Amino acid sequence: MADIKEKSARIEGIDGTMLFYRNFPAQKERFRVVVSHGLGEHSGRYTHVVDALCPMGASLWIHDHRGHGRSQGKRGHVNAFNDYVGDLKVMVELAGRQRPETVPLLLLGHSMGGLIALSFARQHPRHLDGLILSSPLLGVPQPPPAALAAIARFMSMLWPTLSLNNKLDPSRISHDRAVVKAYVSDEWVHSRISARWFTRCMSEIRLTGGSPEAIRQPTLMQVGGDDHLVSAPAALAFFEGLTVADKTLCHYERLFHEIYNETPADRKKVLEDLKQWVADRYL
Repeated sequence: MADIKEKSARIEGIDGTMLFYRNFPAQKERFRVVVSHGLGEHSGRYTHVVDALCPMGASLWIHDHRGHGRSQGKRGHVNAFNDYVGDLKVMVELAGRQRPETVPLLLLGHSMGGLIALSFARQHPRHLDGLILSSPLLGVPQPPPAALAAIARFMSMLWPTLSLNNKLDPSRISHDRAVVKAYVSDEWVHSRISARWFTRCMSEIRLTGGSPEAIRQPTLMQVGGDDHLVSAPAALAFFEGLTVADKTLCHYERLFHEIYNETPADRKKVLEDLKQWVADRYL
C-alpha cells in the first residue's frame, strides 16, 4: 500500500463505546466502501482488499467491531447483536457524509461481519447501493450439541459475559501458511466469545438467515467451498433465496474461509472477481 494513505481515528458507537477505524481516501474518488470484519480479527487484516479497490477509485472505511482490535469492549462479547448493527450504521453514516449523488456507497462484510452487513441491509435498505458478502456467517459446519446450546442459553442469562474459547482452527483460515502464522502471532486477534454473544449470534442467524427476501441491494456473494469455519451450504441456500434481480455468486470450491487472504494465485482470482463486479455496476 505504498501509494495508499491510511488515516485512523475513533468514533463513538451507538452507546458511547469508542470504535477505532481506518480510512483510506481515494485520490480520485469514484465509489465508497465500508468493510465489516469477522469474529476475532480486526480492520488491519484487509490489506489485499484495500490494495485492490483503492486504485479503482474507492475510499474505504474499516472499523474494529466493539470487543475487537483497538475498539473498546470486552473481547468477543456483545449484549445485543443490534449493537454491532448500530455501530455499523454509525460508520455507514460517517462514510456517507458529503457524498456526491454520483458516488455509490457499498458495504462489504466477511464472516460474522457478513451477518452484520446482512442484518444492516435488511434493517436499513436505503443506506446502500450495493452489498458484498465474503464467506458470510449464516450457519456453522457442526452445530453445537443441544445440551451445550441449552447450557449456553442458561449462562447467557445468568452470566452473560462468561468468556469461552471460540474453538476456531487458525490453520483452516487459509492455505497460505504465512497468513496463518501472521494470524496466530497478531496481538489484535483474539479467540474469545461470551455466552451472550453465542445466543445473540445464533438468534441473528435464524432471523436474518431466514429472510433473504428482505435484501434489496445488488448483491455479490463470494464463498469458499472448503470452508471449515462457517457453513458454505447455508450461504449458498441463502443466495438461492435472494429475490433481488441483481445477484451474483462466486463459488471457489477449493478455498478455505478467508478467500481474500488465500494463496497469491487464488486470492488474485477472488479479488479480480470482486473488482469486475464493482466495475460492471458502479464505474
